[in-house]
Amino acid sequence: MEKYHDDNYDASSEGSSSQSEIRSPLQTHWLFYLTLIMNGILTIVIFSLLIWISVIQKRNYDIFEHVPPYKSEIIHTPGIAPPLLGPEFQKHTEVFHRNESFMGEKTKAYPAWHEILHRARHGRVAFESRPGEFFGIGGYHELHCVWLLQQTIDKAINGVVPDEIEADHLYHCAEFLRQSVMCHADNTIERRFEGILGPFSANNTHVCGNWWALMDWADAHKYTGVYLNPTSKLPP
Repeated sequence: MEKYHDDNYDASSEGSSSQSEIRSPLQTHWLFYLTLIMNGILTIVIFSLLIWISVIQKRNYDIFEHVPPYKSEIIHTPGIAPPLLGPEFQKHTEVFHRNESFMGEKTKAYPAWHEILHRARHGRVAFESRPGEFFGIGGYHELHCVWLLQQTIDKAINGVVPDEIEADHLYHCAEFLRQSVMCHADNTIERRFEGILGPFSANNTHVCGNWWALMDWADAHKYTGVYLNPTSKLPP
C-alpha cells in the first residue's frame, strides 16, 4: 500500500520546528537577563537594609557608650540593717500613658484607686515565723501616699485646707516618695514631645514589676489581726 504523504503537513511541521528553535534561545536570554536584574535589585535591597541596621545600632551605641557595664550585685552600705525583701516577680515592659480613671475628683477616681489598693488590707502582711507582728509593703506605702496627695488636690480645688496632722502626713508622703523615686533611679531614656506648654515626656516604654503578682502574694500573707491607723485616708 502506498503511504499517503501530505506536503502541506510536512511544511507546516518544519516551520513550527524552526520557529521553536528560533524562539527558545530568545526566551532563554530574556529569562537570564530578568533573573540578573532581579538578583541585582535583591542585592541592593539587602545591602540597604544592612546599612540601615548598622546606622540604628550605631545610633543606640552612641547613646549608651558612656554608660559603664552593668553590675547586678548589691553593694550593702555599712552600718545599716539589710533590707527585708518579698519575692521577685518577672519584669515586663509597659508604656506609660495618661489614665483618666485615676485622675479628677475623689468620687470619680475612687473606683480605680480602690481596685489597686484594697487587697491584703492595703498591703499589710504577716508571717508564721514572726507571730504577733505585721508588716507593710513598700509599693503599697508609695501608692497610699500618691492617693493621699490625689485627695489633697481635690480638697484644695474646693478650698479645704489640711489641718496640722494632715499637713504633717502630706509632708511625710512627699518626702517618702522623693526617697523612693531616687532609690529606684528609673533609667528609662524618655522621648520628648512638644506640647502647648512646652516639651513633655509621655508614652515611653518602661521596665516594670508585676503589681498584680505582688497583690496575689500579699493576699496569701494578709494580716488579719487588729491595727490602728487613724490617718490612713485609704479606700476601705
